[in-house]
Amino acid sequence: MQRKTLLSACIALALSGQGWAADITEVETTTGEKKNTNVTCPADPGKLSPEELKRLPSECSPLVEQNLMPWLSTGAAALITALAVVELNDDDDHHHRNNSPLPPTPPDDESDDTPVPPTPGGDEIIPDDPDDTPTPPKPVSFNNDVILDKTEKTLTIRDSVFTYTENADGTISLQDSNGRKATINLWQIDEANNTVALEGVSADGATKWQYNHNGELVITGDNATVNNNGKTTVDGKDSTGTEINGNNGKVIQDGDLDVSGGGHGIDITGDSATVDNKGTMTVTDPESMGIQIDGDKAIVNNEGESTITNGGTGTQINGDDATANNNGKTTVDGKDSTGTEINGNNGKVIQDGDLDVSGGGHGIDITGDSATVDNKGTMTVTDPESIGIQVDGDQAVVNNEGESAITNGGTGTQINGDDATANNNGKTTVDGKDSTGTEIAGNNGKVIQDGDLDVSGGGHGIDITGDSATVDNKGTMTVTDPESIGIQIDGDQAIVNNEGESTITNGGTGTQINGNDATANNSGKTTVDGKDSTGTKIAGNIGIVNLDGSLTVTGGAHGVENIGDNGTVNNKGDIVVSDTGSIGVLINGEGATVSNTGDVNVSNEATGFSITTNSGKVSLAGSMQVGDFSTGVDLNDNNNSVTLAAKDLKVVGQKATGINVSGDANTVNITGNVLVDKDKTADNAAEYFFDPSVGINVYGSDNNVTLDGKLDWPPE
Repeated sequence: MQRKTLLSACIALALSGQGWAADITEVETTTGEKKNTNVTCPADPGKLSPEELKRLPSECSPLVEQNLMPWLSTGAAALITALAVVELNDDDDHHHRNNSPLPPTPPDDESDDTPVPPTPGGDEIIPDDPDDTPTPPKPVSFNNDVILDKTEKTLTIRDSVFTYTENADGTISLQDSNGRKATINLWQIDEANNTVALEGVSADGATKWQYNHNGELVITGDNATVNNNGKTTVDGKDSTGTEINGNNGKVIQDGDLDVSGGGHGIDITGDSATVDNKGTMTVTDPESMGIQIDGDKAIVNNEGESTITNGGTGTQINGDDATANNNGKTTVDGKDSTGTEINGNNGKVIQDGDLDVSGGGHGIDITGDSATVDNKGTMTVTDPESIGIQVDGDQAVVNNEGESAITNGGTGTQINGDDATANNNGKTTVDGKDSTGTEIAGNNGKVIQDGDLDVSGGGHGIDITGDSATVDNKGTMTVTDPESIGIQIDGDQAIVNNEGESTITNGGTGTQINGNDATANNSGKTTVDGKDSTGTKIAGNIGIVNLDGSLTVTGGAHGVENIGDNGTVNNKGDIVVSDTGSIGVLINGEGATVSNTGDVNVSNEATGFSITTNSGKVSLAGSMQVGDFSTGVDLNDNNNSVTLAAKDLKVVGQKATGINVSGDANTVNITGNVLVDKDKTADNAAEYFFDPSVGINVYGSDNNVTLDGKLDWPPE
């Protein structure tokens, strides 16, 4: 028995008006299987137009494979297919509840009759014998998420269910539960892979779409919207879950998105695109991308969690004025893996959710000028080559408001470009060799550290390479361990303002500037302890250190080092120096200038000021007290000028020296008060009773000492 069915009518495609026809019937075999028979194909398919070729049934496809290749879309399967045309449109507000395009309501023909398509050649369809009751066919499930149920007269595409009716012209009308409709003119079945391909256009012809054998939705045209409510899984190179080609495209991904093997979850080409990704996104393997947009003014909202591994990319936007809002947690692991990537000017990423980067991955990458990153969540970066935020371009701004933890060689924020600004409002913790909290490579870079900065294990808190850099450190800074540096700048004309408390221990360095014309302003409290520990260090000419706060140096540490010609140190605050090898201020270079108007207390074999310079100027107008075995000021080399206008220079320790000048042609002017009074009640007073303490000691040739003040020994 042979009988015509809906499927055969769909494939027949109303070809009766042509000079050739494909009359397809279905025959039930003894095993219940169905096969196509009685197919007449064109003798010379090369003479057919593309529109005629589209109408060929699958049985004729092998004859025209080479002929069809030029006009088939590049993403089609290797089997030649004539994709279906489905007329679709959305409702007036461009909102869709299904994840396939939704149609407007076409005009009703006011007929309850279901049209019967003609057979090729004009033959009429012969109705079934009333006594022959057919067995209801089972639903046909295709491997690309399409189900045809002839009993219920429904067609399901992904999660969208349509009822269908047959039209007189051979087309099929679809309608969903909301009354929105579509018309199928053509589809093609790949029997070998059990898939069906569809193609459609909107009623006005402005938007084209296709649903191919791989289950990929491709839309071409402006103002398209796709709603993906179910889980989308994309695997394999050149595979794409949803694709839109046109301006103002929008994809709402409510379901989870799982991409691997080099596939793309969502691809949009056009300006002003929007993706609302509300589900969980997982992307793995090289060249895999969860979301890709090529066009200007794109907006991507990632509200769910994103996990990017093994070289994949979560979101990539190629175009200017892009914005990515990441509200969910983002986890990135593995070399070449990237959470969010923008290539274009004026790009912006708002990271409200936490960001976790490891294994050499990058959390956020922006290439372009005038980029902005607002990182409000907690950022954790670990392992070599891992970077939380990277910006390549000028005039970038990065705001880190949450806590950042950088370990094991990772980098929190890296900006490569001029005029960059990093605002770190949250606490930054950096631990491990080659780990860096914030790094800028470019001129006029600026870092504002409002939050606390904790550096250990050889890491660097802030690194800037370039001229005219500025760091405003307003929070508490703690630096410990050898090679650890809180702030490092390599470049000329740098300025560092340390306004908060700084604690430097165990061989660490608080601030280090390598370059000329540098200035360090320390107005907060600085504590430095331990051998090889340094509070502030400048290596370069014309360096200036201004001390307005308090400085405490112990355990063989150095409070300030200024190495270079024409360096200057101005102290207006309090300096306390204690223990063997400890130096409050060390300056080494030609033409140095040292000014002290603050209070200095030196004890236990320490040195207050160690100055090595020629033609230098030293002015001491504050107060100074020198304890056991210590030296207040140690000046070496020639042609220096020392003015002692201190209100009180007290030498009270055993074997102590107030000022020691060693060199030739130095000038010492004493206009203040110098008091040498060893503490006779000290525990070691008897032991060192006969060892003198010295107020001012001058060694060398041609030195000139002028005393206009008062020298007491012993006191009255």
